[in-house]
Parts: sequence; C-alpha cells; structure tokens
Amino acid sequence: MQFVAGNVEITRGAQKLAVARATIVNVGDVIKTDATGSVQINMVDGAYISLRPGSEMRVEKYVFNPAQPTLGDAALELIVGVMRTFTGELTSRNRGRFVMKTRIASLGIRGSSNVFANYPETGTINHTLSGAHIMTSTDAQGVKRSLISLPGQTVQVLPGQAPRFIPTPAFIAQASSPAPKATSSGQKEEQAAPSTDSSSSAAAAAPAAAPSSTTTSTTPPPSQAGTAAVGTQIQANQTINNALIVGRLPGPLDPPLTGFEGIFLQSGGNSSVIVNSANQIVEVRNAPVSSFLAGPAPLPVGYAAGNGVVLSLTWTGGTYRDAFRNTDGSVILGRWQGGTMNIVPDPASVLPGDTPTTSFALGNTSVAWGLFRATASSVIGGFTGSATYSLVGATAPTDALGNVGTFNSATVNVNFGQLTANLNAGLSINNQNLTLGGTTSFARGSANFGWNRSGTNGNLTIGCSGSNCASQGYDGTVGVVIAGTAGASMGGQYRITPIRAAGQAYTNHIAGTFALQSTANPTVAPPIEPVKIGRDFTMRSNLGADFTAMRPMMPMAIGPNALPQAGIGARRNVSLAQTAER
Repeated sequence: MQFVAGNVEITRGAQKLAVARATIVNVGDVIKTDATGSVQINMVDGAYISLRPGSEMRVEKYVFNPAQPTLGDAALELIVGVMRTFTGELTSRNRGRFVMKTRIASLGIRGSSNVFANYPETGTINHTLSGAHIMTSTDAQGVKRSLISLPGQTVQVLPGQAPRFIPTPAFIAQASSPAPKATSSGQKEEQAAPSTDSSSSAAAAAPAAAPSSTTTSTTPPPSQAGTAAVGTQIQANQTINNALIVGRLPGPLDPPLTGFEGIFLQSGGNSSVIVNSANQIVEVRNAPVSSFLAGPAPLPVGYAAGNGVVLSLTWTGGTYRDAFRNTDGSVILGRWQGGTMNIVPDPASVLPGDTPTTSFALGNTSVAWGLFRATASSVIGGFTGSATYSLVGATAPTDALGNVGTFNSATVNVNFGQLTANLNAGLSINNQNLTLGGTTSFARGSANFGWNRSGTNGNLTIGCSGSNCASQGYDGTVGVVIAGTAGASMGGQYRITPIRAAGQAYTNHIAGTFALQSTANPTVAPPIEPVKIGRDFTMRSNLGADFTAMRPMMPMAIGPNALPQAGIGARRNVSLAQTAER
C-alpha cells in the first residue's frame, strides 16, 4: 500500500485486516474502501492501482518476474466501485496479459492508463486515458462481442449486451485525475482531483451519483473521425476494401526500405465495420491486412511481407471527402485526407522485432475506402446473358506523395453465361493519364473477382501517357464486388504502383475506389422444369442448377420393388424425389 486515506480493509481468507501505509497485498486479497476511504497500491512491476471511495477489488492473479520477461499475468476483479490504473512493466513486456474484469465484462489492457467502474445502475464502464483497451462481453444471443477504445473514449457494458461507446459520465470524468506525482521522499502519491471551489474537496471524496437510468446515447467520442451519431455495425458479409499508404514501422529485423510499402485491409471472417449516420466509416474491427510490397522483383534481403490482423482501425481529425452512397446503400465510398490513423494490431500478428504501428499521421496523404454489400451467391448463380456496369461515383485517385487526381471513366461488361468480365477504366494524377483494361473469369455465383498485373503475367493491362509516366511500367490490381439485392450495382477498388527495383520498396503508389451501376437488373434464368429419370424418379432444382451429365444405370436390386439408379453430375442444390407408384 503506497497511500491510504480513510477506512480501508483487506479480506484475506477468513481474516479481515486493517490497512495502513506499507501493508503488503497478496494474490487472493479482497481490498475494500468505505465511503471515506481510498487507497493507492504499488504493484511489483511498477504499476499503480487506485481504489476510490466505496469500492471493492479482488487480486485474482499477479505474476511478474524481472528475470523472465516473457512470462507474467495479472487479473483484477472489480466487484463494485471505481478504480484507476497505470500499468507497469508487465504490460510493456506482455501485451494482453493484464486483464481487469467484472461479473459482466472483461477488459484487456495494452500498456496504458484508465478509469474502470462497476455499479448495478450503470453496468461496467471503462474510460481510456492513454494507450488502448479492449472491452469484451456476451450479448443476449450468447455471442462474445468486443470494442476497442482509444484515449478520450468511454465504453459501457450492460448485462446481456455488447459493449458500446457512450459520452463520459460525470463521475468517471471526476475520477480522471492526473497521474501520480513524485513526492519529496521519492514515493508516488496520486494528485487530488482539480478543485474549482472550497467545497470540491469534499465532493471528490466519493464518486458522483450514478445515473438513475442507463445511458443510451450512441454519439461517438470526440476522438473518433466524424461527429454524427453511430448508425450501424456492419458484419463481414459487407466487405470493406481499404488501401493504406504505410506499412508496419521498420523493426530491428527489417532492412531500411527506399520508398513506400503498402497495406491493403479487407474485412472478412469475424470482421465488422462501424458507420455513422453520415455514411462515414468510424471504425474497422478485426480485419485482416496484407502487405502489397509485391511484383516480379525480389523482396529486400531479410524482408517478409507482413500479413496479420488489425484489432481496431480508427481515424482522428482530417477531412472527409468524396462521399458517395448509391440508392440502395449497397455501395458506400469515402476518403479521409490528413489526420491520424489509430491502429491497434493483434499481438499474434506482430513479428518478432517489429515496432507495432499504433498511429500514423497521414499528413497530406489519404486513405480511400469502399464498403460493398455483396449480392447473394444464390442470386448471382441464376443470372444469364450479359450486363454492363457504368461509372456512377468514385473517390479521387491519390498517391503516396499527396497528389490528388481524377477518376475519369470505368465500365465492366459481365457475361454470366461464359463467366467472364471485361474492364475498361481511366484516371489522371500528377501528369499521368492511366488506362486499365483486361478480361477475367470468375466462378458461377461469385460476387467477387478482379484483375491483376504482375510483370508480364496476369490479366490487367496498364497504359500511361503524360510527362510523369514511369519508364519501367506499372504493376497493379483492380477488384470488384457485385452488390445489391438484385445485383445491379458494383463496387470496386484499385491500386497502381510503378514497377519496383529488385530489393527495393515502391517509389509511389496510387489508390482509389469507385461505384458502377447497371442500366437494368441482370437477367435471371427461367426455372428448370422437372426432369424424368427412369420410371419412378424426378429430379428438381432451384434456379441456376447446372446439369452436366445424366444417364440411366443398372437397378440396385432385382424384383418388383427395384430402385433404378441415375448417374448425375450437377452443381447447386439438387433434390431427388420418388414419384407415386404406378
């Protein structure tokens, strides 16, 4: 115990111990403060934990050995009240090994400070002061949900609900006093909360009254990009494609790179996207990322293109540009210019020796993104004939040097019978007039396909005219998603890079997103009539069935009840039903 005021006690097994300065705290102890009490605890790894009046906390686990830096765990249970934490050496060595929890939620801490509260009236609340936190709870359907908070953000969990952002309650703000200060004796004591009048000291002795009803506001915290209310959490079947202009920061194992490394982020699996009422993306969660330092040239010596998972990607500041949303909301585009990207990587994705990227100032560069609600494969599987998708919206092309251009044209002609698509597009940026074209094939029922150029291979052709064309030519990719309930929309993204020299990064790269629309919904094939097979069986199918072979075979048995066989080669939901006896 570093600092004790008022009445504080420890329950250790069957014992109740009075607490004074220098009292030792053990694993398993339950520390309780009454309405007059408060205490600050100096943990073995240098962390500081402060309990406010009317609080109760159990030390479930705390293992730290300076001689074994890869080991260590801590778990603290807040039974009731308010606690403030400044983490120490344990979290700097072992990210994610420090957990705070209540009966309804758990909080992962990644080297930071926070205010953590738990009351029956408010549920569990966490306010991030520095670093990042991951609040996890189980919703009414029994599914675990997580939400990441960054400095200035407050997250609430109510029983049986997923975490959500809320405005910071007054009693949480009151507990957010400055960090511990050094005293003349060299010890650290917590500074008192700022006073505004002579009566504020008494008020600070206990938390302000909790709200009489639970908070329902969904306004995003000020540190998030955008100011409109959070609207929808979009699950993984709505894909975000996001081209970034920075890779992971070089670590000791990475050689210096000349130029730019790119990162491409795409939702999938358990990923989700938060958009606000202005159709701005507020946050991307649990999204896979991959480096696109690629192409025909060998990678730099010792370099491995990184693939991993970003737990949270948010934007702070900057300017929102090029907003586009089609009529049915299946394609949403946008671009953040300037400001800061806040990145929380999954610790399992960080390579040994890396310096994890936690934030990146965009400066005069941009991040372009597209959110696409893919058409169901069962719908696309029934399409026949051809459809032409034409340009209806786009973000401005931007590059790693801060240049902004114009996306001039784009069409995609799709032949659903032959399962091919033809692309023609053009854009201009920094005295480069680029054309993109090529033909690709795709699987029946697929909503996603694209074009790629890798040296002399691939199905994407990139041409350039203008004074700044790269003499070595260009690599790049274009990807599209058929979108909307009827498949009449299409969203796309592209990235183009001058072909890089062997062992080097890119000298630049250009990225953007676009939206296309068909003048009419794609044609749906008529239903397939039942097909009689042998004497007693009929085969039926849903739309889009593709029968590739059918032939009678020998009966399975001899006699009046013999069942004829049929060899059937078919794709997509096919049923075989016996007809009435004749």
